Amino acid sequence: MYKKLFVTTLFCLLILPSARAYEVLESSGNLLVNPGAESGMANWGSWGNFTITSSNNAVGVYGPTEGLYHFYSAGHASANYDAGIYQDFYFAISEYGWKPGAYVTYGADYTGWTSRTPPEYSAGIAAYMIIFDSNWDILQMVGNYVYNWPMTQNNPHVSQSYTMAVPENAYVLRFQVNFWDGTGSLTEFGMDDTFLTLHQVYDLTEPPPPAVPEPATVLLVLAGAARLAIRKR
Repeated sequence: MYKKLFVTTLFCLLILPSARAYEVLESSGNLLVNPGAESGMANWGSWGNFTITSSNNAVGVYGPTEGLYHFYSAGHASANYDAGIYQDFYFAISEYGWKPGAYVTYGADYTGWTSRTPPEYSAGIAAYMIIFDSNWDILQMVGNYVYNWPMTQNNPHVSQSYTMAVPENAYVLRFQVNFWDGTGSLTEFGMDDTFLTLHQVYDLTEPPPPAVPEPATVLLVLAGAARLAIRKR
């Protein structure tokens, strides 16, 4: 028993945990409402020269990636050049407050098809994150080409996501996707499973452990434990 006491005392004194800093990542769920067009075009704004709808039509041979519907556009002409849809998330009045290390990640599944042969650089898709302040002035705008064709007859779905820091004074985060078409022939676009998530990255330090005794103190305690063990034999 006393040998165990001696060993336990030695272990506790010499193998104490030390404070350490580590990175913690908290992530929200998808903050977009009706992200796959299952509820029509509810919660989405639109603009441009042609119509983007909720549809179960296939784009070439590729239909929705999940559920029954996806965002869809077809039947363009050369005069109908571009269009887009967007959704705003009111960051400043949400439960998420800005802190250093705030990030937004956004993306979707995209596809396209054209009857034009040979394909040319005349159609494509771009995803945007536009961040406004409370005066609706743009603080930051980032655009990412998803497809910048020459398109093949059938483009398989491509899943893409992007991450960027949220600037201080951000009020609205806008997820926007632009489609453009100057082919003058039948072209179709599809998009599904859109998402926007927030992340907070920060450092935490565990509460400091009890102070580690100085070497001399450790030796005195060990000596005392040894004498106790001898005396009790």
